[in-house]
Amino acid sequence: MILAGIAITALLNAGISLISLIDTDILAAYTDFSVGGLSGSGTNALLVPSFMIFASGAIMLLFSKDVDAVTLGDGIANSIGVNVRLVRFFVILAASAAAGAVVSFAGLLGFVGLIVPHIAKRIFGIRTRTAILGSSLTGAAIVLIADGIGRTIFPGTEVPVGIVMAFVGAPFFVYLIFRRKAT
Repeated sequence: MILAGIAITALLNAGISLISLIDTDILAAYTDFSVGGLSGSGTNALLVPSFMIFASGAIMLLFSKDVDAVTLGDGIANSIGVNVRLVRFFVILAASAAAGAVVSFAGLLGFVGLIVPHIAKRIFGIRTRTAILGSSLTGAAIVLIADGIGRTIFPGTEVPVGIVMAFVGAPFFVYLIFRRKAT
């Protein structure tokens, strides 16, 4: 699976490089997207992504008890009447739609999805319903704080939120890896 991911990444990066050679304006847009940021984003651009995020969140909350059952194992979930395949399908679909909506608005904010759930579970607990709501609030707060830092750390220059998140997220992620190895 990892080798397939590496191969697909190499293929897509080659495609991006080819397109950027053909049209340099696309390279600038891609750079903004890959770094991630909130500058130049207006409330008009939020309409479609916010609808997708709220609809996806509603679907995930609807299935939250079933997800709690699936975390106990497929056999146990099936024995209490949970259709595991259906739950996985809708939850993955909803999570993908929400992530796609956020990325379409803010670009790639790589470490948000890696660090926020860990922080939210410590604050709000491990039940799926509270983890979903807590992760939403925690993620929004962390991104807004990182954006504020990026806008004020160097007067006259705005550091994109994706760069600030990488400086915060990478050490946190390394901490999580070492903490898991220690246990």
